[in-house]
Amino acid sequence: MTRLTFTSTFIVLALLVVGGPAWGAGALYKCSVKDVTTLGADGRLASTSWTRNLLRSWKTITFDEHTGALRIGGTDPYKLKVIQGTSQDNSLMALRTHKGPVAMVLQVLTIKTFMKELPFALFNHPELYTGLCERM
Repeated sequence: MTRLTFTSTFIVLALLVVGGPAWGAGALYKCSVKDVTTLGADGRLASTSWTRNLLRSWKTITFDEHTGALRIGGTDPYKLKVIQGTSQDNSLMALRTHKGPVAMVLQVLTIKTFMKELPFALFNHPELYTGLCERM
């Protein structure tokens, strides 16, 4: 029994030191944008000429969990605050608020890191980007 406990403890410690699954490791995510929508006048998510243009222009989003850097297409990165890190049970969540001279900016990113396909949603006021990510 002592040998089994020692072996189990060693395996757990080895996974923590070597890496094991990438949970909590500050992963880099490359995400393919599948859809961009905005809130329509009828209260439903809608595709508009603006969101269709965004979808054609910005096909990729990258997010660095370690630094909080979010890059939409080829734009300069934004700094988000990770409010819930990657785990095997919860989604990664990051947030940015910024009060500009005229309006408030709000960005909320969630990546369902506990799911195999890694679906994401990015609310980049007023647009909602959705798609799938891969851990780099």
